[in-house]
Amino acid sequence: MKPEERIHFNLADYTKLQYPTVFFISESSGVRTSIGLATKLKRTRSAHTHVDIYFLEPVGKYSGLFLELKDGKDKIFKKNGDYKTEHVENQADTIEKLNKKGYYATFAWSFDMAKEILDDYLHGNL
Repeated sequence: MKPEERIHFNLADYTKLQYPTVFFISESSGVRTSIGLATKLKRTRSAHTHVDIYFLEPVGKYSGLFLELKDGKDKIFKKNGDYKTEHVENQADTIEKLNKKGYYATFAWSFDMAKEILDDYLHGNL
C-alpha cells in the first residue's frame, strides 16, 4: 500500500469511528480499474482536478471540507516554495476555487495533520 493510500484509509476509518453521522466521499480517480470502467467513471465527473476526500458537513461559514492528501510536504512544494508538479499546481487551483465557493479546502501531508484539520473543522475551530 502506498503511503498516501494509508493516510487516506486511516482518515476514512477514523471518520467512521469518531464521526459516524458525517457523510464523506473519497475520489476514485486513482483507483486501478478496467479501461471500460475508468471511461465510465471519468464521464460521470466534472473535468476539474479533484481532491481526495470530501466531507459533506456544513459547519459555521463553510459548506463542507475538502482535503487533498499527500505523504509529505515535499510532495507538494519544491525547496523554493513553488509547486512540485503541474498536477499539484492544478490541485492547488481547485483548492483555491473551492475556498472561494465557501468550502474549507486544503492540503494535508500526514494522517495527524488531516485528523487535526478534520477535528478542528467539525468542532467549528476553523
